[in-house]
Amino acid sequence: KPVLESENAYLKCVEEKSLVAAEKELAAAEAQLKELLSKAEALNLPEDDGPAGGGLAKQASGTGPEVDEDYADHVEDQHAHKESHGGKNSSSMTDKQISSKKWEDAHSKEARDREHDKKAREARLEDARDRKQDAANAPDDA
Repeated sequence: KPVLESENAYLKCVEEKSLVAAEKELAAAEAQLKELLSKAEALNLPEDDGPAGGGLAKQASGTGPEVDEDYADHVEDQHAHKESHGGKNSSSMTDKQISSKKWEDAHSKEARDREHDKKAREARLEDARDRKQDAANAPDDA
């Protein structure tokens, strides 16, 4: 069954909505990254600020960046299914391609069936015509 124009418009609308949502999510992630980078820069104080500054800088750099493990796990779980769908298989087809292929196969089968019926009908007519002509010629021979 071919995709109708209205279905195509609906699919484009859904795709645009998901794109807008993804762009919003990306913008929020970029803003959060900038915020975290500014916090990280604030923690990396220069070591030549005296004994207090040097000790703080060494302590901050020694502990490493502060990471919210729960949030990191949440983000990883949220995006894990989007990243890997297995290796790209050149023979795999999209749903639209599969649907199109099924429609073409069904359409081809219908065309073959029509052609078969047409040839069978022509054969029956030819046979009937031959029998009629044989019947017409038979009395002449007698």
